[in-house]
Amino acid sequence: MRNINNEFKQLINYRYWRKHLYLTMVSLIVCFLIFNMNTLSTDAKEQDASDIIEETKEASEELICEEEEAVFANTLGLKVTRDIQDIKGGDTVTFTLTGENGSGNYKYCLNSVNLMYETEDMSDTCYQLVIDPSRCSFVTTNEFKFSFYAPGKYSLYFLVMDMGQSPFVYKRFIEYIEVAPTETYKYIDKYADEVAAECMKQCSSDYDKALWLHDWVLDHIRYDYSYTYCSAEGVFGRGLGTCEAYHKAYVMLLNRVGLEHGRIIGNGHVWTAVKIDGEWCMIDTTWDDTNSSSKNEKLSYMYFGLDDHVTTLVHDEHSVNSGYESNTLKNHYYIRSGLVKEWADPIGEEIKEKINAGETAFNITINDNNPPAYRDVYYNVASYYLNNLEWNIGDKEYSVTTSYADGIISVSATDITKPEDKPEDKPEVKIKGTCQMPNPNGSGFLIGMEATDNPGGKYSFEMLILDCTLFKEGKDAWVYTTGRCGMSGNYLWTIWDPKYGYYWTLFRLYDENGQLVDEVCYGFENI
Repeated sequence: MRNINNEFKQLINYRYWRKHLYLTMVSLIVCFLIFNMNTLSTDAKEQDASDIIEETKEASEELICEEEEAVFANTLGLKVTRDIQDIKGGDTVTFTLTGENGSGNYKYCLNSVNLMYETEDMSDTCYQLVIDPSRCSFVTTNEFKFSFYAPGKYSLYFLVMDMGQSPFVYKRFIEYIEVAPTETYKYIDKYADEVAAECMKQCSSDYDKALWLHDWVLDHIRYDYSYTYCSAEGVFGRGLGTCEAYHKAYVMLLNRVGLEHGRIIGNGHVWTAVKIDGEWCMIDTTWDDTNSSSKNEKLSYMYFGLDDHVTTLVHDEHSVNSGYESNTLKNHYYIRSGLVKEWADPIGEEIKEKINAGETAFNITINDNNPPAYRDVYYNVASYYLNNLEWNIGDKEYSVTTSYADGIISVSATDITKPEDKPEDKPEVKIKGTCQMPNPNGSGFLIGMEATDNPGGKYSFEMLILDCTLFKEGKDAWVYTTGRCGMSGNYLWTIWDPKYGYYWTLFRLYDENGQLVDEVCYGFENI
């Protein structure tokens, strides 16, 4: 009775049937696609699968984010057995499907394998696709082998069609298993924690963290040209995966080092937006993976730090994503590492030669045999670099703007040389004359000086008298001074009553800033 009651409860549970009916529809769409893809070319399969299946994958992932009870397709009497009961990481398991109540003329499909791990924003855990359902096909064999490279909870979706009935009877069966960890194969989240901790030890800046994790991902995966494995498991265990695997693994690591990120799609492809030092940029770990044993620096970082403009040249379906707008190439690897100088500096020398020759608007043809998509990256980054240089050519300074398109770098140069600061023209003011004579109107000596001018009445005069006798004796010889005197006119007079002897008078003239502009010295005697 308990089993009957449970089944009855399931039958009347609207949420249960809504969920399972929807997933069945998703699976049927996938099956229809699989059958009809046999008539398409290889390129068309890849493109159509990526375009058409994207929404069904997302819907499927959403639906299986909750624990489900295994559904037995009783009308066919389906059962699933496996050759290993206690599965560990690294085990390859054979699953066998059997049916008792149908015609016996069956076709089988392992439609999806799903692993429970954290969502991209780390807010929850859910079952996520390990294999792309669009790559699964119906076969006559009832045995399926699958290798488990990541420990954790799995759900496997098996599809069966009874070809002996008209119309075909289609059923689905879900098998739940748990894979235990080993020393070699670790839980994905724990493994990601370890990697992130090592990154934090070695890196301090946002740029260094993003670059370090980019390199780590590329060192632990090869691209899956069967287009089957689409989970972070492809990086943390299997070592094989599609762009989805690269992106999801990279995101798991970025979360743990505190870098903001976003998911960007276009042309049947996915890559990652990353916020570095306050600026969004595009990073494509998949396309940076050359799958070569010898690392080519120029190719391995071509897609690290693109802006929206260059990304659109690479993926024509790309458009600016709200919240992830990328407007600068300042964090591109070629710029931050200085690698861009290798091909940009020779262009810079050619620009200097043309400006020196008097040209201010001109084109430079790029002779480069690389594919156009490569050139779009190389020379747009070069243009950014050139635009941010200081251009001092000869005795002039220029503002230089460059842009690249279709094998041509267009250059515009503007002379921004500042005119020399010429000193303000001032009349030359000198001491015009001096006077040292007995005072005709009384005792003492009449001593005076006259300047050629006194602009604004701001100049000052000074007279000092030296006693030659005291100077010869090594004593303090300056016996008289007027001090510095400001006068409204062009002259200064004083009367001094000297003792008998020989004297020198020092006449000095100062400008409005107190700077000495002229001085003369004359001797006189009083004997």
